[in-house]
Amino acid sequence: MASFSIRKTIPLLIVTPLIVTIGFMTALSIVYGRRSANQLSQELMQSTNDRIQDQVISKLQEALLINQLNANAIETGELDLSERRDWRTFFASQIQVATSMSYIFFGDQQGYFVGSRLEDGQRVTVFSGEETQGRVLQFNINGDGELASTPTRDYEYDPRSRPWYQAAIAANQPVWSDVYLGFTLQELLITAAHPVYNQNNQLVGVLGIDVLIGELNRFLDALEIG
Repeated sequence: MASFSIRKTIPLLIVTPLIVTIGFMTALSIVYGRRSANQLSQELMQSTNDRIQDQVISKLQEALLINQLNANAIETGELDLSERRDWRTFFASQIQVATSMSYIFFGDQQGYFVGSRLEDGQRVTVFSGEETQGRVLQFNINGDGELASTPTRDYEYDPRSRPWYQAAIAANQPVWSDVYLGFTLQELLITAAHPVYNQNNQLVGVLGIDVLIGELNRFLDALEIG
């Protein structure tokens, strides 16, 4: 009887801890496996978010850089404040290569305005000054960068009343505006605004570059995730 009990008991004593150990290790493996999978998923998501953020920031920083280059050009006299009509072709050449920008412009303290933008895929340029009685004249630009001889439209526009101009003055430094509805295109956009001062630290005007929210959305949709 004793012999029979020992024979039965010994295998149980050996097998039971082994089963318990295997079960424990299996459970541990599942738990850590789930943890690793969750951690990996979070890391991949964070990595994707970081890549998207980096690409969006890089795209937006292009506008800040162009504004700074234009501010430097004003400071050095390459862009002559007394000949702002000539800035139209300068801005038009920039809008041709800066494909993520929809409008590059400058508005001054007198309410005059000059800029170039894309309209239905074509470059147009605008100008207002003392000689236009403050009205903005719009001209088409052909493939060779030449301005049409007659304006395609004219309208009243005071840059000083616009959100981008007021944001730059309030910040007293380069700034991104809040999202607002564009005056000409009637689309939601944000503007990189850069105040310009003379040597006496008096405000001369504000440089601006528009980025359409719709363009940003299309850019994000086109990004490869993963």
